[in-house]
Amino acid sequence: MALSKSFRVFHKLEPPPYSVILESRNKEDTLLFESNAVAVLSVPETEAIKRLYSKAVDGYGCLGVLNLNVGDQIVLYLVMVIGCASIGKIGDCEVFRITATNFLSLRGDPQDEDRISEVRKLLNSGTFYFSWSPNSENTFDLSLCAQRRIQDHSTDNRFFCSVVQITHSVKHLNRPFMYNIVGPSQKTAGLANKLLVEHIFDETQKYMVFGPISSRIAEVISQTAPYYNLIQVSPSVTSAGLSDTSKYPSLFRTVQSDITNNPARLALMRHFGWDEIGTLAHDQDLFNSVMQDFHDLIEVENITVLASTTYRNNPEQQLKQLKAVDARIIISMNYGTEVLCTAYKAGMYGRKYQWFLTGGQSITLMSGAENYGCTDDEIIEAIEGAFVTDHSYYGNENEKTISGHTPGEFQSELNNVIVNKYNADVSLSSEYAPCAYDAIWAMALALNGSIDQLSPNKTLEDFTYDDSNMMQVFKDEMLKTSFTGVTGPVHFTPEGDRLGRVIIYQIQDGEMIRVGVYDNYNDVIEWDSQHRLRWKGGDPPIDSVEQRSVTIGITRGLRIWVMVIAFTLAFGSMFSKTWRVHVLFTTKKYERKVVKDGQLIAMVFGLLAVDGVLLVTWMIIDPLILREHIFPSQEHPVEEDVMLIPRMLLCDSIYFTYWMAFIYIYKGILILFGIFLAWETRKVEIPGLNDSRQIGFSVYNVMVMSVLGVTITSVLDLQQIDIRYSIVAVCIIVCTSTTLALVFVPKIWGIHKNSIEDMPSRFTNNLSDVTQNEHDLVKYNAEIIKLKTQVEYLKQRVSTNESSVQEMSTIAK
Repeated sequence: MALSKSFRVFHKLEPPPYSVILESRNKEDTLLFESNAVAVLSVPETEAIKRLYSKAVDGYGCLGVLNLNVGDQIVLYLVMVIGCASIGKIGDCEVFRITATNFLSLRGDPQDEDRISEVRKLLNSGTFYFSWSPNSENTFDLSLCAQRRIQDHSTDNRFFCSVVQITHSVKHLNRPFMYNIVGPSQKTAGLANKLLVEHIFDETQKYMVFGPISSRIAEVISQTAPYYNLIQVSPSVTSAGLSDTSKYPSLFRTVQSDITNNPARLALMRHFGWDEIGTLAHDQDLFNSVMQDFHDLIEVENITVLASTTYRNNPEQQLKQLKAVDARIIISMNYGTEVLCTAYKAGMYGRKYQWFLTGGQSITLMSGAENYGCTDDEIIEAIEGAFVTDHSYYGNENEKTISGHTPGEFQSELNNVIVNKYNADVSLSSEYAPCAYDAIWAMALALNGSIDQLSPNKTLEDFTYDDSNMMQVFKDEMLKTSFTGVTGPVHFTPEGDRLGRVIIYQIQDGEMIRVGVYDNYNDVIEWDSQHRLRWKGGDPPIDSVEQRSVTIGITRGLRIWVMVIAFTLAFGSMFSKTWRVHVLFTTKKYERKVVKDGQLIAMVFGLLAVDGVLLVTWMIIDPLILREHIFPSQEHPVEEDVMLIPRMLLCDSIYFTYWMAFIYIYKGILILFGIFLAWETRKVEIPGLNDSRQIGFSVYNVMVMSVLGVTITSVLDLQQIDIRYSIVAVCIIVCTSTTLALVFVPKIWGIHKNSIEDMPSRFTNNLSDVTQNEHDLVKYNAEIIKLKTQVEYLKQRVSTNESSVQEMSTIAK
């Protein structure tokens, strides 16, 4: 359930007297304010008179009745909350900041509005709060009286402004009006605002506000001061959110804002070539605003943020996310110890990682490690080599400042004052002392410079809290201020921020060692000559692993042409030779047929022409396109921080499978034709011409290896390129080698032994003459046939003679 405007105010103008009714959605009864009295009305009583009233305002809450003394009269105001913003929770209660209020005069006089304008400014300044809960019994009372009642003691009004700093700074100034500057830097924001208002309305006119030293309190004071046209200068508030001029238009700072560390971080990344980073921030305004500015800064630098993470309680999941994206350069904005302990447990430290820590983290790097399950030594190991950036609080030690003193002399004199005048230890001196000193100088110079900018006959003493023109003159002079202070060059940006130097530290053996200085004015890093950078592994970490592309190009188009043509040349030649033998030896009667070598060559070229037409048609209708396949990266087997990315370039077409199937069918028909010829010539009696058995074995070998190779490569993934290549290579080598061995080895062996059975001697001496001279082969066949005819004739004569002899024997008997 969310907070809503549950209060409604009605007022009656006529007839007199003026009166107001306050009703709440959660209450049945209402309150009637009339003639300086208040009464509780029941529901019937309210309904009886409500028709005479009209609505005045709706509100989230009622602050009560304000008594204001006006001369001898008392004016009463009903104060309603009409604007608020949630800032968090305490238990089950939600706490709201008041941003807008309405003051309703209970006597109905319009002139009463002017009397409470300053009070309205105060209440609307964002320094007042209230709590709310859906369950009214659990509402947490934020009022001071409730706290006093529970704690049984009065509030602590001490405040924490360093008197030593201010006294020492004023000592060296000889300018007027400085005694009018005050510095309320209280622990409680509400109390600080109260003291500011008291200072404003006391007898002494104020021109500017010095302080406070707390960013949280400055967020309140810096919204109140502009209502009274007061310039505010703080020496120690670093929150990046205070740079918002729409909320804090009159705030200046002599200490650098937290966001001034961001250019230093960017300069370090540029120096070491880190273009890929991860960020981790604690979910608080203090860190979120700085991190947002950092992201805006690197956006124009083409730096890739691999992961931007924030956490509220435990950063374990956020660190896992950073590790998952392999973020090695990590910008960390948080309180340090818990994050570093978790990073140690996750292994996110050492040679591969570079951490960027804030100056605020350096205060707590070694504290409370045991609370998160780590030892001090483990934290030291986790942060070794990390960069820490922090503001520079002193300029060059021997450089003269506007006061005539060097920063070294200032520090020495400050220590003397602390020890001799205040009898205190110099370690108690605030690091913001030089910033406070320069803040006083800046205010004095701005006031002095304003004198010449005022209109004629007007002096600084004429300033009032309603004089916005003079306040603008003060602001313009502050923006013009430029001098060399003990903190270095001092001038302000349009947002009132101070630019300066940033100290770069590196954690070495558990200690923060100053290794360089970043100059915000010139955008350069000056490295320290005495302390060198140290890296685990000897070299700076790299922001990402080196990715090397390994390209595997497969010229699939060329392979198809070679495969088709090679098959035709090999088996086409073999089958054409077998066809000639088939023609010569399978004719049932003698026919004089001549098959010349030219005919065999023409047959092979005819098959090649068919192949060419088929392949050209394919390339025209469905051309091959080069496609890239990228496979998952793999670690380099030898080099560290190197990943290999296999890329395969593959020629492919839309209907590639169909074309290959057609080629397989076409070549299969050719093989079947070869099998037919081998079968038909199996009874040829001349061994040198009878290759039917070898052809059969060759075809069987090709078929088995082709089916095996195509099946296996179709199942394998493209990424298994080595296995696919090996299988295809083995199939090709086995097919070709076996075919050559089956066809030619027997012939070579026969020639070597010079013993080819069942062949006439004239063929034995020169086998090539038989196979190459077709005329002789026809003649030999004719002679064989003639001899067979004569044998048959002789057989018939013998048979006839035998019959005659038997007849004569019979007659003789």
